[in-house]
Amino acid sequence: MLSLRSKAFLIFLPLLLPACKYFELLEPEPPASEQQEVFPDTPDKVLQNMERALDTYYNSLIYSNCLAHDFTFYPDEGLPSPSNEPWDRETEEEIVSNLLLSLDYGTSRPAEVSFNIINRTEMPDSAYLRIGYTMSYVFRDVGNVSAEGEAEIFLRKRMDGRWVMVAWKDRKDTARTWGEVKLTFK
Repeated sequence: MLSLRSKAFLIFLPLLLPACKYFELLEPEPPASEQQEVFPDTPDKVLQNMERALDTYYNSLIYSNCLAHDFTFYPDEGLPSPSNEPWDRETEEEIVSNLLLSLDYGTSRPAEVSFNIINRTEMPDSAYLRIGYTMSYVFRDVGNVSAEGEAEIFLRKRMDGRWVMVAWKDRKDTARTWGEVKLTFK
């Protein structure tokens, strides 16, 4: 049988528990202030979204949003045939999705991508950018793979104010190009 003290303790225990900090609800963390995708109202923001899709968020949907419906990727013309044949948006989306799925997410940084604008010609509804790029990937089955080169990028402004990439023309320098890396996932 319980003593009077034990009974009193059991009666007052429910009143004491709410005062205990262990039972307080935690404050939710504030949402991330940086958006994964910014509205591409300039050609530079298209590149920013591409870089984030490939380097930070590993998100093929964000990458796909950067492409026009009639997008074409042109590998370096110096590659042997059929590796130098262009492909369309659907193939590009499949390749990039396969590439992102093959990254080794067990490493602290499975991808590092950087674009540098070398030259630009911009009109009210179209733009041409010549960029330099460096890309480093760590793939589960392949290991470290790097790409470096230049590309000619053609963009256009849609009626809704969104800029999209119409074409990417890879230019080989001395290193492996991004097109060569992507051919592995075609």
